[in-house]
Amino acid sequence: MEGFIGVSRKKKQEIVTKNINEWDPMDLLAMGAGEDRYRLEIDKIVDALDEIDSVDKLGVYIKQTMDASFSTDLPSITCVQVAVLIWEEIQE
Repeated sequence: MEGFIGVSRKKKQEIVTKNINEWDPMDLLAMGAGEDRYRLEIDKIVDALDEIDSVDKLGVYIKQTMDASFSTDLPSITCVQVAVLIWEEIQE
């Protein structure tokens, strides 16, 4: 499979937004930040979905994106777990 080229951007955006916001890796939403706080990172992930061909690569991309944006080192396994949720929901 070569990414999710056949899936609408709107659907990918909704799924990624829902999963990233529910995860809230930096607890920003829990501290009262707006629902769009992860918008930049979500947009990068959505754009990458057309090129990513495996859930493991998506997990790595999520980790790299979040780590770069927030100068952190999130656990790889957590990023893969979020990637699995996104991957499976997009395939439905």
